[in-house]
Amino acid sequence: MRDEVKAINSHRELLRYMTSTALQTTYSGTFFGYAWWLLDPFLQMSVYVVLVSVIMKRGGENPALFIFISVLAWKYFNAGVRNAIGFTQAKGGLMRQVAFPHSLLPLSADIAETFRFGVGLIVIVAFSLPFGVYPSAVSLMVLPVAAVQLLFTLGLAYLLSALNVLFRDIFNLTQYAFQLWFYMSPALYSLNSVHGLLRSFMILNPFATLFDDYHKILMDHQMPSLTGLGYVGIGSFLTLVVGFASFIRLQPLFAKVQ
Repeated sequence: MRDEVKAINSHRELLRYMTSTALQTTYSGTFFGYAWWLLDPFLQMSVYVVLVSVIMKRGGENPALFIFISVLAWKYFNAGVRNAIGFTQAKGGLMRQVAFPHSLLPLSADIAETFRFGVGLIVIVAFSLPFGVYPSAVSLMVLPVAAVQLLFTLGLAYLLSALNVLFRDIFNLTQYAFQLWFYMSPALYSLNSVHGLLRSFMILNPFATLFDDYHKILMDHQMPSLTGLGYVGIGSFLTLVVGFASFIRLQPLFAKVQ
């Protein structure tokens, strides 16, 4: 792992090029281009608002803002992992022909998504103004929460990208697994509305903490639970270590897979 990190550091220019490529190719050929990264969660938010507020007659204060924050944060994770899988798979021929640290592929895809999420956070601040929610000093706490999410996303991206090279069904399965994961997270409803055994089970979901922290910081200007965020941070770091180690361990097999 130490040698791989050194190899990544020595290929910084290649990492920048791959990140630029990932930013340019995701929505290439579409009319709205980069705007789709924000247009997609906005349209999803509109659908969920109709479902939760109009049809189910539920939802608390500012449900549109609550759901938009959830959807945008989830897109950061979902796109980060799935784009890393797809990017690694698409570069299979390059990996067989050119010697370079293959771990650059998932990393560049996730860095690209981090740039997009940064723009998304600015949009959230602008979207919050009509609801009477204005930024404050507490809003800066969104950065450590996003950093913890990045660790978790990158760790899972490394693990699943490596497995997908060997078992190509992984990419398709994540579409359904992640959709179920989203619904099992407090994205469309508050964590406080969940009680009993189900709440105890949901606490094991890292996004129960991450979504709750995003909502506290960006909507209520409250400090997140540092204890809860610390536990998720430790789990995310371990996920990154396991995912990175698994990627390196399986890396020699990549060139043998057609």
